[in-house]
Amino acid sequence: MLKIHIIRTKLMFLFNLMSEESSIDDFENLRNELSFISKKNYDILIRYNDIFNNKNKENELRKNTIQLAYEVNKIKEIYKLYLQNNKEQNLKEMVDIYISVIKPIEEKIKDLKYVEEYIQEDEKNNISELITKTYTISDLEVEIPVYETSKGEKLSNKQNIGVIKNKK
Repeated sequence: MLKIHIIRTKLMFLFNLMSEESSIDDFENLRNELSFISKKNYDILIRYNDIFNNKNKENELRKNTIQLAYEVNKIKEIYKLYLQNNKEQNLKEMVDIYISVIKPIEEKIKDLKYVEEYIQEDEKNNISELITKTYTISDLEVEIPVYETSKGEKLSNKQNIGVIKNKK
């Protein structure tokens, strides 16, 4: 709609249906409006990328996964030592590593992967299911404020634009 106004103003000036002063004023207003809308679109794009393509989150997840694999291998080595010498100290060390190192890493990984998790119970069939969500609908809703053009037309109403679809 805004682009149509820009084209219309340009044509009206070219065909001398509008004075130069009036067209410059209109162009200035339209440029400001376009700048405002472009900024809002950019903010939405940044939010989308933060949800679906967050490189910092991916790097942190990768780092924690590697650390978890390293700690699990360390426990396996201690277990091999335990099988050789049957020392109770080895078992205590394994439990200590699990509690103090592995559990916090697993918690970080879970928090990085999922924003919501809950257990859904089906009492009829006596089944419980863990539900995990990497994002929620409320994460994807964007409120667009009312913005009026210089001509008094509304560019968008206050509304939720709905779910941003992942391109994967």
